[in-house]
Amino acid sequence: MIHSFCYNGKAGDGLVQVTQQALKALQPILAVPTRLVFVRGPGSFTAIKLAYIFAQTMRITHDIELFGVDSFALNDNAPIFAYGNSYFVKSNHGITLETYTQELPKVEMYLPNSLDSLELESNTSPLYILPAV
Repeated sequence: MIHSFCYNGKAGDGLVQVTQQALKALQPILAVPTRLVFVRGPGSFTAIKLAYIFAQTMRITHDIELFGVDSFALNDNAPIFAYGNSYFVKSNHGITLETYTQELPKVEMYLPNSLDSLELESNTSPLYILPAV
């Protein structure tokens, strides 16, 4: 990892700000990034949608390769809060929505020191996993 940036707040409020900081920091090394990794979800529907539109805009306007990775790759496969006592859980059978009797401890997301440790996918479609209404 060359630089690390942190924003404690809603994704929509910090996405552009952190991206501008990252691009400015990378400018002496790399005029424009050549690839971008999009965290496909699961997670907040609004945040995923916003990040997806942002990533696709970067891909199109800067001719950047776009890759996808699921959220579990960035939290050691821990359950991810959905709503109430429901959490997204990844197993060998896929990603499901599970309900627990009590709130689970929150596990922070993190970026690895190198993208080489991530299983990057060419599929960048968001993982919208929501129950039927």
